[in-house]
Amino acid sequence: MIDDGEQGSALRVGAPRLGGMRALVLQSYGGREAMALTDVVVSAIVQETPSIKTFYLSRPDGSTMGEYTPGAHIDVVGPTAITRQYSLCSRPDGRESFAVAVKREDQSRGGSAALHELRVGDRLQIREPRN
Repeated sequence: MIDDGEQGSALRVGAPRLGGMRALVLQSYGGREAMALTDVVVSAIVQETPSIKTFYLSRPDGSTMGEYTPGAHIDVVGPTAITRQYSLCSRPDGRESFAVAVKREDQSRGGSAALHELRVGDRLQIREPRN
């Protein structure tokens, strides 16, 4: 186990080497295993204000996204491979897509600025909603 000094952020690197490459690296979140990434597609974008866009994220095959508990958020892996957390702002029982509103920050380090360049049809990865 490798500890980077932050509570709940140790990496478990226990997989055998295959051809010089690590077979498996899992990250622990406060004692829980990291949830798998899910591929999603940007199905709609709404320009709410000059600096805020709402992104609707759906499964590429059109299957339901599922329900979540109010107050939940998701990890979004953006186009620059930066992971950021966003609160879900769609209906918790609306199964066709998840919605996140993103404010473009003037001093963005790649997260919000990169998301604001997305177009309908672009693909991202997310983790399942959690509270």
